[in-house]
Amino acid sequence: CSSKLARFLKCTRGERRLDLAVWSHLVDPRWPARGVIVSTLDDYKCSLYASSILQALTQSTSAARLSNLAVLSVDQSCAALTSLGLLARRLNDEAANELVENIGRFLTSDVLRLCVASAYALGLTEHSCAESYLLKALSSQHQTVQETAAQALGQLGSGVALEAMIEIYQSSRYSKLNCAIIEALGRIGSRNSDASIREQVLVWLKRAFTRGTSLERCAAAAALGLMGDKQALNLLIETATHARGELRAASVRALGVLGDSSAIPPLVAALTDGLESLRLEASEALISLGPVAEP
Repeated sequence: CSSKLARFLKCTRGERRLDLAVWSHLVDPRWPARGVIVSTLDDYKCSLYASSILQALTQSTSAARLSNLAVLSVDQSCAALTSLGLLARRLNDEAANELVENIGRFLTSDVLRLCVASAYALGLTEHSCAESYLLKALSSQHQTVQETAAQALGQLGSGVALEAMIEIYQSSRYSKLNCAIIEALGRIGSRNSDASIREQVLVWLKRAFTRGTSLERCAAAAALGLMGDKQALNLLIETATHARGELRAASVRALGVLGDSSAIPPLVAALTDGLESLRLEASEALISLGPVAEP
């Protein structure tokens, strides 16, 4: 495998080599091909950055010693921030904190793509020290940064951001941002063992499911399914039976995730009456239910 990848690297240029160098070590940090990878990188900037990342991966050196992203293009920097977010999971707390700080600095970049990439990478770290940066990013003047920050906070799964996200949801006029917040609330609720937090999340998800826009209702259906809330079962059965379009499909998907046998009748109805895409969703939902759906 090492020799095949080494031959492939020699035929691959620039940023693709950087991606291969980073991802091969993220998949298997023990792979002894650092020298081969770096020697085949003919782009000096990629070589410099890949060498620093590989050193951090193999030796867990301080994150502060990583290359400055200023030497990279915007495309390279966005890819690098993603890699750094994943890298933070493998470092000790002190090094991870430094790395999160370095990633967080790009939230104030003049380049919108770097701000978005930074927020996304902070979520990938799954580190609690990223929360403060993402909470600030929720107040960004750019909707895309807000959406990514909300999704990243959902990835972290902490209830710290709950109040801030609900406050933004109440005042936001942007359906896409609201959907990102709804999806994040579902992830937070599904990962949190605190009963009060779960209950608060469920209240807001049900409110979004019954009062939101069509897109928000679809997002809420997915979030309710993710949380496994049996109290939402009747709501989802109702929309899976009588709703139209994407909301019906979203409710069908959510019923499959919930895994309750009482969802079988509406799923069978969707399987035999509807668009091809809806029938596919229904068949996958029935498969998810397992043995109870066999008859």
